[in-house]
Amino acid sequence: MPKIDVSQGPSGECFKNAKEWAWNNDDGNTFVVHGLVTNIERKTFVHAWVEQGETVIDPTQGISMNKSRYYELVNASPEVKYTPEQILVNSLRNNHWGPWTPEEREDRFVSNPREDT
Repeated sequence: MPKIDVSQGPSGECFKNAKEWAWNNDDGNTFVVHGLVTNIERKTFVHAWVEQGETVIDPTQGISMNKSRYYELVNASPEVKYTPEQILVNSLRNNHWGPWTPEEREDRFVSNPREDT
């Protein structure tokens, strides 16, 4: 896996951090994921990260790693996946970085794993 340089973004701004990293580093296979993660204190919360193929980039934490390892470490549960363009449109239409309700995002998303099963 090639090393990806990721600067740590502001804490508490994961949705904005993920949008900006994805927009600036889109390789055509870049997606922003909104979902749930669990920290070392076993607190589960809503979070945003970026996926490029089998690599996860978490610009809020300033890390990149193998997708399966990331999912294992933080017990990641993806809820909705977006292209960088969909993230930008949703942000502008809703005046916030996310997460968005189904009514706010309408059909501007790639997949919803909870609905895909």
